[in-house]
Amino acid sequence: MNFLYKEKSYFMKKLLLIFLSFFPYFVYAQDDLLKMIDDVEKTEPKKDKSLNMVTGMFKDPKLINIQTAQTTGAHALNFNISHRFGNSGKLSNGGVHTLFGWDAISDVRISLDYGITRCLQVGAGRNKRDEAIDGSVKWRFLEQTLDNKVPLSICVYGVASFTPKAKSAIYTGADTTWVSTQLADNTLLMQDRFSYTSQIIFARKFSNRLAVVLAPTYTHRNYVLASVNPANGAEDESDLLSAALGVRLKITRSFSILADYYYVNSKYRQKNTTNPYYAPLAVGFELETGGHVFHIDFTNVEAITPNYFIPHSPDTWTKGGFKLGFNISRAFPMGKKKGIKEKETSGNNHKSDKSSSEQTSSVETKPTSVQTSNNEASQKMIETPVNKTVSAKEMYKVSAESLNMRSAADGGSTLIMKIHKNASVEVLEKVNKDWWKIKYNDETGYVSSKYLSK
Repeated sequence: MNFLYKEKSYFMKKLLLIFLSFFPYFVYAQDDLLKMIDDVEKTEPKKDKSLNMVTGMFKDPKLINIQTAQTTGAHALNFNISHRFGNSGKLSNGGVHTLFGWDAISDVRISLDYGITRCLQVGAGRNKRDEAIDGSVKWRFLEQTLDNKVPLSICVYGVASFTPKAKSAIYTGADTTWVSTQLADNTLLMQDRFSYTSQIIFARKFSNRLAVVLAPTYTHRNYVLASVNPANGAEDESDLLSAALGVRLKITRSFSILADYYYVNSKYRQKNTTNPYYAPLAVGFELETGGHVFHIDFTNVEAITPNYFIPHSPDTWTKGGFKLGFNISRAFPMGKKKGIKEKETSGNNHKSDKSSSEQTSSVETKPTSVQTSNNEASQKMIETPVNKTVSAKEMYKVSAESLNMRSAADGGSTLIMKIHKNASVEVLEKVNKDWWKIKYNDETGYVSSKYLSK
């Protein structure tokens, strides 16, 4: 059977048609989003906008298979390792003889993401699947606010993947005469090595425990083997439209349950008996452990990058075609650190800034890791702990305009939330003279004691 190569001119015409059909919607959407921002600025022109932003929506830039609205913190480098084993069930070549997939490796990805700003990151990664090397960019241009004047966080994400694998491996299954012609043209060969995925990511934190992300997705592959679905005669597509839905349910401050799902719109993939396809589905949990964000998950897709798992998903959960995987990430501060203690309030308290600077110059400082949810550069203060536990219920009020509650007694730890002025909080433990452990709205964390008063 001769396989035909899809002409690039056809793709360009199709892409132009798609763009023209969606152009009025994007123009309207842009005007509507800009109006939201203008409304916030008009009502609160002098207020620090970051005080009103929803925090703690997601712990990591990626849920399981879907991207979130989270980005790496400004001037921070996020190191990430993702690993996916083989199928667990016997009917999908798993079972006891492969240690339920542990003896097999479907994909491994090592990546670095750098935060240019608090809302803009770039990244690069290397994958076992097809030896792929990829580059990505993510920009969050709208953020959900506490007053719901902006109800969503929205960002755009794009990833381009390049495979350097052998020429013969790229064209496996294609007509030999056509392959000879293709290999003679190095320009076409280089072009065929690329694939692309882009997403518009809509995210919302519905409550202190529930966050949801929705991502319309477009995938394009420069080279596609012209396979045919015998059930309906449809050919495999170069361009794929899909929609992804993800959920994060927080159980405790450091433990959450995760799930995501992709619906792929493709006639070729409907009831294909020759090349079966099953919608990507993943479930797992997330654990934050002292600066690391650790995921353990199960999914029916082999690849980690969307350029590969959206077009190829041949395994089904019903026959044990799910794979154990894990993901671990750690963010590091980049650039020169200043020997100034982080100001724990957004108010203009110049006297406090001065005293903090003088105190910092007389003690040892140590840089701490920057979490993806925290964009502030800071240093850990080495102090003699007091560790005074409060025996009776002791209530204090916030005296600053906005007070940061953190996951540890450290200005560089993860920001849990911002507590506004005059809010009543319960002091659980006086860790030292600078940091107290408190409880507020069913959340526990650490705050600067200087901004609490009776």
